[in-house]
Amino acid sequence: TPRSVRTNVLSHCPASHIQAMPFRGAGHRTWLIQNNVFGETACCNSIVLSQSAPGGDCSSFVVRYNVMSGPVNGVYCDGGRLQLYANVFTQNVSSCARNSDEAYNIYPARNRATCAGSGNRKCNPATVAPEATPTNYRLLPTDRCARGAGDPRRFPGTDMAGLHRPQGLLPDAGP
Repeated sequence: TPRSVRTNVLSHCPASHIQAMPFRGAGHRTWLIQNNVFGETACCNSIVLSQSAPGGDCSSFVVRYNVMSGPVNGVYCDGGRLQLYANVFTQNVSSCARNSDEAYNIYPARNRATCAGSGNRKCNPATVAPEATPTNYRLLPTDRCARGAGDPRRFPGTDMAGLHRPQGLLPDAGP
């Protein structure tokens, strides 16, 4: 059964916001996690997706167009890589996601890790109110970091607010 997590705001969870591992011998297929805001957690990664044993195929796990404070971790994905693209990371990520194909992700300007993938950037998006409660990660018109920085071939038809994507020639990264 396809699993979809869309247009949510999750913050201050005691562990990862999404942590999914199948029962022994079973397998996950078709995860789509898009247009969400994953704020800080008490300890861990924003998202952990896993297969039940080494050699698992995670190629149908897609994490795209989100804002995340922490990294994404794909476990037992060495038989098919997790798809991770056009996300905006708000805090330093000390290491890149293992067994993932990354593209067009935005990392903080002083991020410690340099993650491989076409279109990845290190810069700080100009957003409306990232520190407010609730947060507002809508891009300001003056943004030169995430605006037009999404994947030009793979993007959802709408953003988190339900607006048509792309608004310009290229889609914006983030929700």
